Order: sequence, then C-alpha cells, then structure tokens
Amino acid sequence: MSDSQFSQLENQIEILNAHLDQNNLDAFNASFIEFDQKVRSLFGNINNLSPENIRRCEDVFSKFGALLQRAEGQKKNLAKQIGVHLSNQKKLNVYKSIK
Repeated sequence: MSDSQFSQLENQIEILNAHLDQNNLDAFNASFIEFDQKVRSLFGNINNLSPENIRRCEDVFSKFGALLQRAEGQKKNLAKQIGVHLSNQKKLNVYKSIK
C-alpha cells in the first residue's frame, strides 16, 4: 500500500471524528459507510505487506479503535439524555393531568 492510501484512511478517520465533535450522526454514518468501503477495497487484495506498511496498518487500526470507542460513548450518552428527557416529559404530563 502507498503512503497516499494510508493518508486517505487517516484523513477519513479525522473526518469521522469531526462529525462526532459536531454531534452530526447522519454525516458520521454516511462517512463511516464510505470509510468501510474504502478499507474493504484496500485490504481485500493485499498479499504481502512490508514492515512499514504493517506499522501504518497498526496505526490506522489504533485510531479506528479509538474512534469506535468514542462513538460508543457518545451513543450511550445520547441514550441517557433521551431517557432523561422522556422521563421528564412523562412527569410533566402527569403534572398537567393532575391540574
């Protein structure tokens, strides 16, 4: 694999991180699908990797793992926020019905 291909993957991970920073989950999902397709096409036909390429693959994999952990954390946080909102809404509805 060439340096430009690794740079493209790293750039794609940065884009995904930026979408998470902005809480833009629709754009994150679309970019994630694009990233997945790119990774599958690049790694689908690799036979022998040089030691440098292996190191770069490990770096990309590490960055991708961190991205997934971050996305999972945001997913849990969003689920918690929605749960709190729904709970508050139910309490408000009960309060309104008592009036």
